[in-house]
Amino acid sequence: MLVDVSLTKGYGESGVSFHHEDTMMQVTIEIPEKLAQRLQAQWRDIPRHFLERIVLEAYRDDILTTREVQDALGLEDRLAVYDLCDKHQIATYTLADVQRDRQTTQHLGF
Repeated sequence: MLVDVSLTKGYGESGVSFHHEDTMMQVTIEIPEKLAQRLQAQWRDIPRHFLERIVLEAYRDDILTTREVQDALGLEDRLAVYDLCDKHQIATYTLADVQRDRQTTQHLGF
């Protein structure tokens, strides 16, 4: 089975496009048919799942911003990004966030 994931300007079918200026990248992945059947049964839309994972990994690695993830996946708002991160067990509240909030709380006298 061949799986195509396209990264292009604008939005396309089922999350297989990516909003990024005027460039286009198409990635084709060959998957053995037995494995593809199991993946299809679990994920249904394999290209969408792969695109979500790639985009979310880039987000986790601080390559993409929340807004870029939202645009890339055609999500309604940043809360939808956070929901998707939660679904894929990607923390959106980091240790740095905790430390900053702690300092703010102390500064405010709480």
